[in-house]
Parts: sequence; C-alpha cells; structure tokens
Amino acid sequence: MSAVMPSSSTDNAWRELHEAATVPYRKSGSFAWHFARGKLGRDPVFRGLLEHRLVGAQHSRVVDIGCGQGLFASLLASMSTMQKQGRWPSSWHATTHGADYTGIELMPKDVARAEASIGHLQPAPKLVCADMCSAALPDCDLVVILDVLHYVNLEAQEGVLQRVRDALRRGANPQARLLLRVG
Repeated sequence: MSAVMPSSSTDNAWRELHEAATVPYRKSGSFAWHFARGKLGRDPVFRGLLEHRLVGAQHSRVVDIGCGQGLFASLLASMSTMQKQGRWPSSWHATTHGADYTGIELMPKDVARAEASIGHLQPAPKLVCADMCSAALPDCDLVVILDVLHYVNLEAQEGVLQRVRDALRRGANPQARLLLRVG
C-alpha cells in the first residue's frame, strides 16, 4: 500500500496535481494549455470533488457530459499516478486507477483538442462528439455534468437526467453518483 501525505500537504498536492493534469494540453497549442491551466486552477469544483470525497475508488466507470477538452479525464489519470507514487494526501479519498472514461461533448473542436491532448492516456478515454440529449450513455458508476445542463430546455433536462439515472442503475453500484453543477 502506498504512503499518504499528511492533510497539511493538500495545497502542495493540489499544485502538483494541477500541473500534471495540464501538461498534456501543451502539445495542443496555447489555447488548450491556457484554458486547462485556468479552468483547473481557478474553478473550485475540481479540488472540491477531492476535498469533499465525492470521487472514490468505487467509481471506475465515468461518464463526463459536456466534457469539453477532457480535463476531468486528465485529472483522473493524474490522480491515479499520484496515488501509485505515494504522494496522495490522507484527507483525500483514494480514487480509481485506470478509470473507464467516456466524455461526451457537442463541440467538435473541443473533442479534437481532447483527442490530441489526452488520447494517449491508458486506458484510452472514449471521446464522443454528440448531443447530450441523444448520446448513448454506457453503464457507469459516476456521471459528471458541470455547467452544461442549463443550455437545454426543461423537458430536455429531464430527459438527460432520466437517462443518467438509468445508466447509473444499470451500473449496479450502490455508491454510484451524479455530480451536477448548474451555473
């Protein structure tokens, strides 16, 4: 079992995690890299998911609706690496190693940036260019929807949420969860 860092080290751990998760975006150009650095560095939701223990080892099948350029996939991979190397704060839950990640994104340019930046990760993330209102959702343990549900009308929102519920149920994990933020 890997050693864990004392909880007083979470700021340093977050800086290390932020750096590791954004490095892959350098090869996709200035926009992709600066966006990744800014989004992961300034949006408190990502660190909050760790500090509030909302992502755990039991969440091995992840669906990210509105994934953009796949930042959450890169973050998951970097989290796994830090844990394997024994540099994980004791106050953060252990997370899954090698998540089966499916990212769904409407914008083709974002999907292309994701593929160019994180397509090399192992296991390879599945990146789908599709509308969240109609995209097939695989069985899963964790669904992440950050700041995209409000772009569709109430009826479409209900349809997405019903399909998410069904995908989580099919996954048959009693600790399955939806992490949702609406701006």
